[in-house]
Amino acid sequence: MFESYRPLDLNRHHWKDCVNLGELDPVIELAETYAGQPDKLFALYTLTTQVSTATVVDELGVDHCQLKYAMECVRERLRQLYARRV
Repeated sequence: MFESYRPLDLNRHHWKDCVNLGELDPVIELAETYAGQPDKLFALYTLTTQVSTATVVDELGVDHCQLKYAMECVRERLRQLYARRV
C-alpha cells in the first residue's frame, strides 16, 4: 500500500534544483496564471533569476512588503507544483 506513497514536499529547495536543471513548465504555468498580477510576476522573476529583491524594489518602484508577501505565495506554489511532478 505504501510503495507508491510520495510526500508532497520532498524538500524546501527541490523546486530551485529543478529550475536550475531547466525544468521550467511549472514556472511558465505560473507566469500564465499570474498574467494580471504584477506583484506576483515580479516575485516569480526574482525567485527564478539572479535578480535581487533590492533591484526590483529600487529600480522598478515595487513596494517591498507587497513583494515579500508575493514571494512567499509564489514560493509555496512553486514547491507544490514541482512536488507533484515527482
